[in-house]
Amino acid sequence: MKTRKILRGTEVLGLFLVLALTGCTSKVYIDYDNQADFSKYRTYAWGEGTSAKNPLMDRRIVSAIDEQLVGKEFQKSDVSPDMFVSYHVATTKEVSYTTTSYGYGYGPSWGASYGRYGGGMGMWGVGLSTGTATPVTVVKGTLVVDIYGAEPKLLLWRGTGNDTVHADPEKVESQIRDVITEMFAKFPPPAN
Repeated sequence: MKTRKILRGTEVLGLFLVLALTGCTSKVYIDYDNQADFSKYRTYAWGEGTSAKNPLMDRRIVSAIDEQLVGKEFQKSDVSPDMFVSYHVATTKEVSYTTTSYGYGYGPSWGASYGRYGGGMGMWGVGLSTGTATPVTVVKGTLVVDIYGAEPKLLLWRGTGNDTVHADPEKVESQIRDVITEMFAKFPPPAN
């Protein structure tokens, strides 16, 4: 005999949140100058950007970008670099609502027969429902990494990443690394 488990409201809400959060992944977009010859760029220096307000996050972002560039055999150089790297970060707060509703209902009722040949039917119902909407503040973050040629100073490559920012700094560091790794997965772009 098969038995079915009936989920309570809190279990259903928990399951929904898990499914919703696992579906939230970062979005990364890349754009670049398809006329640029990236093979002639070997060194880089940091240029001006819009740094994270938190100095710890700033160092984490710079470190993750440096790791990607060095891993692609670019060298950091403050003397006559081939290109400049900068990043811009912005956060926005959005309010979303989590709704929970509970209901109770009672439907039609069939009556018993009256007498030997008679029959009867009664229709009646009862309904009760309640709902709550709970506001949840979500912080959305955007990270833009720009790479410019040193001479002339033209934008060569841009990576943009968007994601919901965790409150836990360790998880944010992991998010930063994941987004930057995804950005630089196909850097430098192939030659035309």
